[in-house]
Amino acid sequence: MFRTVVPNCPGVPLIWDPHNPTAVFTGYPWGRHVLEDQPLGYEIGRAHYENGKFKYFDIHASNCSGAADIFGSACPACSKLMEHRGKVEDLKKLSEAPPG
Repeated sequence: MFRTVVPNCPGVPLIWDPHNPTAVFTGYPWGRHVLEDQPLGYEIGRAHYENGKFKYFDIHASNCSGAADIFGSACPACSKLMEHRGKVEDLKKLSEAPPG
């Protein structure tokens, strides 16, 4: 079966704190993206704004195909990130109360 795709996978939203969207700038563990021995499996993409206010970042799977489906939805690799929201929640818990 053939699947029609369009370029530019939109990724999926990274909602760090739904009540305070800008908390991602101070609470997100940005340094984790440079650890080669513990890859996160995704990369930060485009920032989204509404009425001049930051809302969220897109994230893309490390193996993103770069193509959206005909409805403009994320590629399968990026869509799978939504199934694993626990990873983002774990990062959030670690940033709030680091071990040790």
